[in-house]
Amino acid sequence: MENKKKARHIRMAKFFIIFYPGIFIMLCFFLSCKRVDTSKLTNLNNNTISVLGHRGCGVLPDNTYPINTLESIGVGIDQMGADGMEIDAQLSKDNQLILYHDQELMTMTFCNGMVNSHTKDELCHCTISSVFFNDPLKNYHLVPLEEVFEKYKNYAPSPICYIDVKPYYDSTNFLTYADYNQVFAQTMTILISKYDKLETTILSSVDNNMLLQLKSTSPSLKLAIDNPDFETAFQHATSMGLFGITINYKNINRVQMDKAHANNLRVILWGVDTKAACRATALLLPDYVETDNVLYMLSLTK
Repeated sequence: MENKKKARHIRMAKFFIIFYPGIFIMLCFFLSCKRVDTSKLTNLNNNTISVLGHRGCGVLPDNTYPINTLESIGVGIDQMGADGMEIDAQLSKDNQLILYHDQELMTMTFCNGMVNSHTKDELCHCTISSVFFNDPLKNYHLVPLEEVFEKYKNYAPSPICYIDVKPYYDSTNFLTYADYNQVFAQTMTILISKYDKLETTILSSVDNNMLLQLKSTSPSLKLAIDNPDFETAFQHATSMGLFGITINYKNINRVQMDKAHANNLRVILWGVDTKAACRATALLLPDYVETDNVLYMLSLTK
């Protein structure tokens, strides 16, 4: 009898050891999948989290459309329902703003040199390598920022255009980086004004000098400093009177988020690619999120 009791106790102990941790993990998982309670959400973006497609509709292995193209942006805005897009902008040789991420054209296209080494017309005929999307039978080309503004000029509500300002220039066109900054700032300001996009455009840069030049050219521009360290970003953003901070979601916590908001700084989070990253980001209650997983991020925040 005593042996039977011991055996029963052992079986019960094994049951708790095996199944309770599993139940606990499942409970944690389902709790973490819960969407944000928007009724309790407080930030500086009208108490909403705006979801922006990373370089259009997101950068994922199964993408049909290459990044920074009208097609990718269209999928993110028109099909997925994103609140806006994150895109990269550089200045062409004839001072037109072109969407492109890298410093060298050869890394993503069949062209050579830099964006700043070519005219707009030349760049619009620059074919993007099919390595970067899953439809090799189609040809995609680089696109001017103005075409994005033109496409959505009558769109309501107007999509948020979050622009990562790239610092690359050809030294044969500009003697110094300061010269490049000045022309870039003037060109960007004129284009934003032309399409009345001041309220829905955010400009972000890793370079303080570029941000100061943009602010000097047009004090009403919405500018954000991109820095991997929150305290450094906070210090620069407050001292320069910027709109906000751009930072990887892994490099900020809720206390720091509240600190930014208390000092009238919006926070834009990036690096949000997986579902786990989306869940972690949603719990931080940022103002804007640029993500590769647009649909899932929307399901958590809308």
